[in-house]
Amino acid sequence: MIMIDDENDIPRRISSADPGIMNSIKGSPIIEKMFAVTISFIRENFMQGDGRDTPLLYFSAVLGIDLRGKKLRPSYNYTPCLAGIIWIARLITLEYALPKVAYEYEHLPDRSYYPDHLARVQEIRRMYLVEGSGSPMSALIGLLVYGFAAAKWEGIFSPTEYVDKKNAQER
Repeated sequence: MIMIDDENDIPRRISSADPGIMNSIKGSPIIEKMFAVTISFIRENFMQGDGRDTPLLYFSAVLGIDLRGKKLRPSYNYTPCLAGIIWIARLITLEYALPKVAYEYEHLPDRSYYPDHLARVQEIRRMYLVEGSGSPMSALIGLLVYGFAAAKWEGIFSPTEYVDKKNAQER
């Protein structure tokens, strides 16, 4: 991440290990509220129906629209979008399970509060991140699996072509 140095207006590279960053997150109500909204999208449960009414699934559906072609994206283009959403949601959920700093708005203590970190992560994972959990992530994982199967059936598009060295001279 790049941040502007206040004293000299010079960009400098920072990392999440920088204690100054964690201190600024700890006291920022805006960041805490953004975290709360984001995690609420992931934690939303739908026990009846398939969850198409959840914001996360609406967002993933919009990503499936190809505006230039005025059609839906082919599965080989759409599955990387789903995989990206799932990856980011897992990272955010990990921060929810074991917060680096306490989130006052969400009433979440920092990770030192939890004696068994693995048990805490497994508990949260079972509730929100596995297929059949009744969460938007469950539906996204199902869509990703379906997209992989559809891409395999359609044949994966590749702008490059593999050329076998033995048969290259025959062409």
